[in-house]
Amino acid sequence: MYLLEKKLDSAETYFLKSIEERRYIFDNEYQNLGRIARLKGELKKSLEYYTKAWEESKTNQLNYWQICVLADEYYKDPKIKLRHYEKFLTAFDNVYLFLKERAQKRVKELKEEIHFNSE
Repeated sequence: MYLLEKKLDSAETYFLKSIEERRYIFDNEYQNLGRIARLKGELKKSLEYYTKAWEESKTNQLNYWQICVLADEYYKDPKIKLRHYEKFLTAFDNVYLFLKERAQKRVKELKEEIHFNSE
């Protein structure tokens, strides 16, 4: 509810408390914390939370997609960005078509960027 009402600090506190109290997979909580951090403009923190969400549930391609997008925004090195998108394309079977097309396009763009920067 706090997240929907854009009370980001309260939402963050609630999700962190939820993680402390439960003893099972926390991918949903980490995903929500990642979303909160992103809304606050904290890209590094958001990337860390989405990474934790993906580590909790490695079959969730949407969490890894968020890692790709955040890495693309956060890192300057195109090789790091490329590595994430390539991993996305190889790590999941039956990737959502729109994500697959976007990832393939971004891989192509990053390879061109790396090629032109090396000349």
